[in-house]
Amino acid sequence: MYALEHGLGGSAGSLLDLAFEQPVAQLYKRSGLLSQKATALCGPTSLAMVLQSIGVEAEPGNVLIGTPVSHVLGVRVGGMSLDQLGEVLEVKTTHRTDLVRDLSLDALRIELRNVNDPRFRYIANFDRRPLFGWGGGHHSPLGAYLEAQDALLVLDVNSRVGPFMVSVPQFHRVLFSRDAWMDKTRGLARVTLG
Repeated sequence: MYALEHGLGGSAGSLLDLAFEQPVAQLYKRSGLLSQKATALCGPTSLAMVLQSIGVEAEPGNVLIGTPVSHVLGVRVGGMSLDQLGEVLEVKTTHRTDLVRDLSLDALRIELRNVNDPRFRYIANFDRRPLFGWGGGHHSPLGAYLEAQDALLVLDVNSRVGPFMVSVPQFHRVLFSRDAWMDKTRGLARVTLG
């Protein structure tokens, strides 16, 4: 397994450097990586990043306006579920949104092959505590999948963490954990463009 690798620097051959060379990671770099401004804003921040990467104007503070997800002045009090992320994506884009849950490790690897394809965008809903020793449920976009290394670039919107690499088996365990608040499994929101 790969240890978590944080930050954008490192040697030219680092996993992060290699991951940021992938097509979708390049799109995110061009449109801008965002950081959440407060606790519980990981969902709106992730949504804004995905929307900006596909050419839709969005800011974390206004991305929930005009959607069925309740909010106070554009802010979701208490965080968001994977289902609510899907609802917002369906309203804010003309593209198909699917929620992906409960995949085996092998099935997840097959799904992740789409992460580098510009016709797809993914937001992961995962449990941070097993990875970092702190936190709980969290949302962040996926930027790249390095199949040969079995590693994934997570574009973490928490500035304390920032973009990081994680092994797919390690991420599988935190990705499909139970969301006690919703009494459902966490997972991925997949946007299919075109």
